[in-house]
Amino acid sequence: IVFDLKKRHRHKILRLTYDKTRSFSIKTNPFLLKMLLQILLENSFKYSENKIRIKLSGSRKKICLFISNDVVPERIHGSGIGLEIARYIVKSLKIGLKTKATKTRYMVLLELS
Repeated sequence: IVFDLKKRHRHKILRLTYDKTRSFSIKTNPFLLKMLLQILLENSFKYSENKIRIKLSGSRKKICLFISNDVVPERIHGSGIGLEIARYIVKSLKIGLKTKATKTRYMVLLELS
């Protein structure tokens, strides 16, 4: 899956972490998964001040994608429709989604299996 977020978000710092010793395989609807990831990543880039962290980890039974970003204090938040669409897709794919917001960070945990 390829996302072109660099052109629109040049000033953002992205940190990717994954377990290089493991390979992951997910049996799911690729169109819906790509749409879900696009929504979550776009929101992360859009509402962060400058730092986004993405971590992929897993075991035989569970694959998790963790997305975290700092929050721009003065930015007015969106309508929330992106997160509602993400929740609908998560329900369709029968996977888990957890979110947590603080004053300085926004975190999403996507449990893919």
